[in-house]
Amino acid sequence: MTHGQRHGLQGNLRGDSDTSWKIQVVRPPHTLPMDVNAYISYLVISISIAIAVATFLYKSGHPFLLLAFHGDSNLAVSVNRLLVVGFYLINIGFICLFSVAGGQVHDAIGFLKYVCSKVGVVLFVLGGMHFFNLFILLTVSRKARLNNSPAPPPISPNA
Repeated sequence: MTHGQRHGLQGNLRGDSDTSWKIQVVRPPHTLPMDVNAYISYLVISISIAIAVATFLYKSGHPFLLLAFHGDSNLAVSVNRLLVVGFYLINIGFICLFSVAGGQVHDAIGFLKYVCSKVGVVLFVLGGMHFFNLFILLTVSRKARLNNSPAPPPISPNA
């Protein structure tokens, strides 16, 4: 392979009247196309963030569930695990489906824009899921507190 062929230049150097040149992109065999790198980066970053958020929700949600289930630790842990599995299924499913939306990446700037925009949307979805889970946990704990509170004293008819 000549120096010109390594850099994608091929032409006629014999001195003929036909001195046509053509430029072609020659990619080294060990590199992946830019859009494949973008997909892989997006998936690794997004799934890592989803795992971190799920771990945080699992640890932080346990006290709420413990309160909601009247101190039954086994039930609270079971429900918490089921919530985390549902969180994973919904978010990783969204991450995978969303990975195919969008155009191709041809350069480094396009690569960064692609990965940042995709991860940004995933962060918004994860934030929405977090607030939804928080709303559910607060609703459940509020109902548990109302059910555990003693009944108010009766009002006397003379008052």
